[in-house]
Amino acid sequence: MKHEINVNSNLRTDLAADIVNKRISHKDINVIHIQVDKAIEKIIHKKVGNYLTIEFKDITDIDNRNKVIDVFVKELKKMLKELNVFRKKCLVIGLGNMKTTPDSLGPKVVEKIVTTAYLKKIESKFSNVAAYSVGVKGETGFSSVDIVKALVKIFKPDFILVIDALVSKNLDRLNKTIQIADVGINPGSGVSNNQKEISEKTLNVKTISIGVPTVVELDKNMMVTAKDIDFLIENLSDIIAIGINRILHEKLDSK
Repeated sequence: MKHEINVNSNLRTDLAADIVNKRISHKDINVIHIQVDKAIEKIIHKKVGNYLTIEFKDITDIDNRNKVIDVFVKELKKMLKELNVFRKKCLVIGLGNMKTTPDSLGPKVVEKIVTTAYLKKIESKFSNVAAYSVGVKGETGFSSVDIVKALVKIFKPDFILVIDALVSKNLDRLNKTIQIADVGINPGSGVSNNQKEISEKTLNVKTISIGVPTVVELDKNMMVTAKDIDFLIENLSDIIAIGINRILHEKLDSK
């Protein structure tokens, strides 16, 4: 299937799917798989790697929400197996600011992760998992990557899952998209507060990013979010946390 490439917009976006479209339908849910090679990288300015985008509509309905969780679990599990880290030792990192609702997705997810690293003995159907919300540089004084490097040195994970709120240029994707990428992430890139990337390159550990666009840039000076963002962040963090817990712990995976 050919890529459809749109490079006519100067608005910032963290979503590869805003630029390249390749859809596979799962009933009411679309999955966009984008493999960026060096040729495409030069055009869309996204790093070489794999990007999975899950598109959905209503998550207020419990049946729809469960469908999104199932697809999220299926796609992330597949990526982890391809990277040979499925159910290995995992560090979950939440990026963002708990005090700013559109930026609180990462910390909200971390709150709901089932951690086991503190246990003296981990049951056979649970993985070794630690989770941490790094906060924002303006409060801690540390860059996110420096904190994660310290945690990696202490915990020595086989892979890292990084969760963050993203920026899109497309209103239709606002709070209706989950992007999974095996290229890591640049904290603050969508709001011109770019920090050093959290990735395998900087950490020497497989790093997978998971994000949801919670704001849209309308022009160079204006970003908007949904009026019911509190409710949506709670639901989206539930979806991601439930999915991650099912993937990391066999005991919690009913599928």
